[in-house]
Amino acid sequence: KLEAKAKALLIIDWENNTEPLKLEQVNLNTRLDLLPAIMKAPSILTPKIHDEKANTSAQDYLDFLSDLPVYILSGGINPEKAIALIKEQLIKSWQ
Repeated sequence: KLEAKAKALLIIDWENNTEPLKLEQVNLNTRLDLLPAIMKAPSILTPKIHDEKANTSAQDYLDFLSDLPVYILSGGINPEKAIALIKEQLIKSWQ
């Protein structure tokens, strides 16, 4: 069984356009519009031990993620730039 502590949550919201790619830290409490991107309903792939989480609310997600930095990557699709922005931000935040 593999485990790791999360250091951050990254939401990718890029589109096929020419907008500049940007990475910004967001507060989920003020960006409730982002919650559907991370809230997932249990499915056939959900382990049985998680069945009791079937009614997880938006507030449950906000509480669970309250101490985790959340970033959104938005703008035009550019994987190379995305990697550079993410590395730069993570290096800054972990120093």
